[in-house]
Amino acid sequence: MRSGRTFRVSAFVLAIVLEACALSLAGWAQAYYPPATAMAAGGITSSSGIVISKRVDEVNLAFTVTDKKGRFISDLDATDFQVLDNHAPPQQLRFFQQQSDLPLRVALLIDASDSIKHRFQFEQNAASEFLKGIIRRGQDKAFVLSFDGRVHQVHDFSDNVQALAKAVKSIKAGGNTALYDAVILACNRLRHDEEPQITRRAVILITDGMDTASRAFMHDAQEAAARAEVLMFALSTNDLIA
Repeated sequence: MRSGRTFRVSAFVLAIVLEACALSLAGWAQAYYPPATAMAAGGITSSSGIVISKRVDEVNLAFTVTDKKGRFISDLDATDFQVLDNHAPPQQLRFFQQQSDLPLRVALLIDASDSIKHRFQFEQNAASEFLKGIIRRGQDKAFVLSFDGRVHQVHDFSDNVQALAKAVKSIKAGGNTALYDAVILACNRLRHDEEPQITRRAVILITDGMDTASRAFMHDAQEAAARAEVLMFALSTNDLIA
């Protein structure tokens, strides 16, 4: 009886977290800070008179803002924010834009290892409902990866929610957990998306959090996410004690 109550509690929490992810994606905004743009144009002059110039790419900063009740605030502009890099402000803010309507590109990563077998059906149902709630036909796209001892592409980029949900339901659980390898593959896939338009990128990772089989390390996965400029939502499937 205790096991049954624990499963229902963890299922309820996961559903809430998935809904929160959908809301966060809906309220996305971005700003671009080129910390060395002015530096690259004029260079840095040392006491010896030598000018050192270096090109640094723009930094893409994605964020959401909510009030104390969790409601999104969407009427802010660049003057409402202060951004510091190592306690210093950027030299210049060149671009600020509300981007909550940009197309979404979502990687849905589902842990299919032995350790989540007893709650895998709920994990599949929650993931399918999430896709139905967030993907807009003709605008957004998602792809599905599962991972056990290896990473498997279950479905490629698509805006067909029914097809994506069907693919999620087809996953079978069993094996070890190559979590970091899955994150790297998903981030690289998002980074090299061949479509030309600007998009918002996100990885939804549903797992119990224990990697047992990856060839890569955690810092490799973190670097892949940073290079791809993705928002990462890691959702735990661990049981919560009632």
